[in-house]
Amino acid sequence: MLLVQILRPPTLLALVLGTVLVLSYTFHRMETKFTIFGGLGKQFKENEVPAGIDSRSELWAMKDGTLRHARMEWAEKDKEIKAVLRKLDDLMPSITFMDINTTTSAKNSKATILNYKSSYCVGEYLMVRLDLYNYLGKRKEYGGDFLQARISSSSLRAGASGRITDYRNGTYLVNFTLFWEGDVRVSILLIHPSEGVSALWAARKKGYDKIVFKGKFLNKTLDVFTECGFNKTTNAELCEYLDERDQEAFYCVKPKYVPCEAFVQLSSNNKPISYLTAIEKRLLNSVGIQIPQNFGDIRVVPCKSKLDYLVLVTT
Repeated sequence: MLLVQILRPPTLLALVLGTVLVLSYTFHRMETKFTIFGGLGKQFKENEVPAGIDSRSELWAMKDGTLRHARMEWAEKDKEIKAVLRKLDDLMPSITFMDINTTTSAKNSKATILNYKSSYCVGEYLMVRLDLYNYLGKRKEYGGDFLQARISSSSLRAGASGRITDYRNGTYLVNFTLFWEGDVRVSILLIHPSEGVSALWAARKKGYDKIVFKGKFLNKTLDVFTECGFNKTTNAELCEYLDERDQEAFYCVKPKYVPCEAFVQLSSNNKPISYLTAIEKRLLNSVGIQIPQNFGDIRVVPCKSKLDYLVLVTT
């Protein structure tokens, strides 16, 4: 009461407004941090951050039963993700080449109809065999090529994709379902040879520096920017933002004299980096080359009866 009596009304009003501004600024910083990190982020100094995922998980698990349960769920999800990636690795070719002439050549490859006849009934299958060769005219002995197989009728503006089976020896079988009547054209393209697919898959798994992240920190009235990322690639002091539910972490270099809680914005840009060699880039310059075929358009006619049509489509 004594302080209120001493301060004049203008002075008291200025004090109240100043207090409101300080509280508003503090709330804005906290709200921004929770918006970006879902309210789950927590900052630790560098010497408080566990070195590995396992030790960090143990730190979280010590807090309460909920986090311990989340850690177990995360471990199960991690196993599932690794299993999926292993299956993808098994599907993707792993090929090393030094000469483009040893890679798949669309022009030297062949497409042959296995069940050829003068006309087909709507609902029947068209089976096409592909035999792939390299630029030297030698038959390919492994699969993994990225192929696109389609049938179309321009007059009807109709099209459909074929189902491709890779026999892993340079031979492929394409099954088309003939859904409509009329003249149907077959198109089979070599999008990427197996050597190109292998190069792209290997490049995809290399590093996390394809995108540059930049974090903005608010230092009073000044904006401070530092590098950020998903990996700790520097010995500088870091701000670590943790998602306890998924046990994921994101890092930013800590600005001098600025707390980690002052982080307000994240931006990103593509980095001009490539994990492809010169010969791999050259190989990938040719995309979508037509594979030659010794047949023309396919003639499709209506079935003898509606019952026949239903039987063919359902089987």
